[in-house]
Amino acid sequence: MTEEEVFDAIAASKPGPEEILFVGRTGKEYSWRSVPPGEPMTAQVDGAFLDAWMFSTIAWPIEGDEKVQRAFFDDLVAEMETMDAGADRCRWEFDDPYGFRH
Repeated sequence: MTEEEVFDAIAASKPGPEEILFVGRTGKEYSWRSVPPGEPMTAQVDGAFLDAWMFSTIAWPIEGDEKVQRAFFDDLVAEMETMDAGADRCRWEFDDPYGFRH
């Protein structure tokens, strides 16, 4: 699936607040699934590990319009891409004094 196809599929499925959303990528191919409570979570698709993946327990913004859902999804993917040498999403410089929190 493409990134756009994953977004469309998640938006159409409207995962509930109790579900855990999984998004993963290998190369340019994306995958996703909704993990019901109590089911085991794995970062594998068809037995293979992915280049980048993310589990999110934050509820999908069902009530929001498409712009809100798109912004949520884009932020989720950007955070996931930090696993694969994507942009660093820390909010401060690495060499700043200790004491900051996310």
